[in-house]
Order: sequence, then C-alpha cells, then structure tokens
Amino acid sequence: MKNRISVLLATMPFLAFAQEGSFTLVSKVGTYNKPAKAYLMYRNGVKTITDSTNVKAGSFQFTGKLAAPGKATLVLDTKGIGWTQLRKQRNVDALNLYLEAGTITLASSDSVSKAKITGSTLNDDNIKFQEALMPVSLKFAALNSEFAAATPEQQKDAAFRAGFQ
Repeated sequence: MKNRISVLLATMPFLAFAQEGSFTLVSKVGTYNKPAKAYLMYRNGVKTITDSTNVKAGSFQFTGKLAAPGKATLVLDTKGIGWTQLRKQRNVDALNLYLEAGTITLASSDSVSKAKITGSTLNDDNIKFQEALMPVSLKFAALNSEFAAATPEQQKDAAFRAGFQ
C-alpha cells in the first residue's frame, strides 16, 4: 500500500503536465466580411494543425485542445484568396502568438499584425520580453544597415568586418 502511494505521489507532477487544455481565441479585427477568412497554425504534440474560419463583421473565433502551451501563427486573408495562394505572398497580415489553456482575446481596428492580445500570461510575458530586447534589436538593425550600405569591397575587408563583431 505504501509503495502504491509513493508511486502515485511520484507520478503526479507528470500527470498534471500531461493533461490537455482547451483554448479559445476570440478575435475582432476591423469590419471584414466574406470572403475574408482567418487561419490559425499551431502544433498539438507532434501534429501540426491548420485551422480556418470565416470572418463576419471582423469577428472570428478558434477553439481547440492543446497537449501543452505553444507558439501559433494567425493569418487574416482579407480577400479570400485561400491558404494555398496566401502562403505564396510576402506581405501577409499575420501575427505570431502563444496558445495556452483558457480564453485569449485579440483586437485591432484594422489588422491582425497590429492586434492587442489580452487574457494570456504567456503573451503578456512575450510582449515584455520583446520590449526588453528592443534596444538590442535596434542596434543590430542599425549595424546591419550600415554594413549593407558599404561597398562590396568594404564588406570583404577584414578590418571593416572586424568593426561589426
């Protein structure tokens, strides 16, 4: 009996981690209607999920189950050209976010890429992390622009390149 209780207590943390969670992503982006469609891509365990839904008056919603919290990409197809054609385009209205158990709300007056996410601890933490990285990202972008503006001969020069390390 003691042995069974010990085994149960030892496995409880793993059982809690293995439990699935349900998510709901409620979105309001502009005033788009048919043929607009929204796509959500995420992983559930080893399976990649691509889900889609119609947009009505800018509103759309996704629900699903998650083996664990994880990254997702939300894409808004405002013209209804379809996922196959949308994937070939460069300038797509998209947002990377995290899915976790519970209700996540996304809102924007015009685009998914500018949306504000609420109701999600992971997304709140990610925003804080991105803000903390901003000074480094800006410095990197400036250095990258400076290097790109140099002539090909300068870019090949070891002394010039050393200034960027």
